[in-house]
Amino acid sequence: KQWYQRRVRGQQLVDDHFLFVSGDRNLIAAGMERDWPEGRGIFHNQEKSFLVWVNEEDQTRIISMQKGGDVREVFSRLARGIEAVRQSGGQTGITYDISNKH
Repeated sequence: KQWYQRRVRGQQLVDDHFLFVSGDRNLIAAGMERDWPEGRGIFHNQEKSFLVWVNEEDQTRIISMQKGGDVREVFSRLARGIEAVRQSGGQTGITYDISNKH
């Protein structure tokens, strides 16, 4: 049952264009389907306006988005989310490097 629920939720994330479609020959050739889903994950809020991808294409990809033109809200959510990810990593001994240049 848990496998089925993960599969259904995973398919919904594909349908919502948050996850890549399994079986794509280019992704297979690039080795990007290796270790899925065990070595990868996506975490999001209920509204799916803040997402953290782990080991999909990048090591960590943090996204804040929403429809409309409220850039301030999107950026504010992104800043809060980045800080929450940084703090949660620190609790487990993982640190994130932040570059002021990139």
